[in-house]
Amino acid sequence: MSKSNLPSFDIVVVDDSLSIYNTAWMGKGYPIVFIYFSPECDHCQMQTDSILNNINSFRNARFFFISTDSLRLVKEFRNKYQFEKYPNVKIGLDREGYFLRHYHPKNIPTIAIFNRNKELKFMYDGGTSMNNLIGNLKDLY
Repeated sequence: MSKSNLPSFDIVVVDDSLSIYNTAWMGKGYPIVFIYFSPECDHCQMQTDSILNNINSFRNARFFFISTDSLRLVKEFRNKYQFEKYPNVKIGLDREGYFLRHYHPKNIPTIAIFNRNKELKFMYDGGTSMNNLIGNLKDLY
């Protein structure tokens, strides 16, 4: 599969049930943003703050924060940022490290933005500004 299309891989959604969610189940029709992060990374925490502080600008997009860190650390991160308050934001574990192997990020956070047809349109290795993120997503609505 081309790196320009959203590949199929499992994410363990860190919520009350720890359910498995496959990216193939994601519907088309809205932009999808993956943020590959580490809970202990300062830049990841700043990027998360910025995204959640501007969440009203992203109502039509779906965000998936994914990590290969421990379940304990990801749960602490989820609780700290109160992810349950944001219906268009999920957090999970990429236990197989698929995102890392497929996209080879060199820095974290890495942000991959897919259009409504699940085609990769933007990739930011090391995060990006809110102006870039808001502008990129407006172009995809």
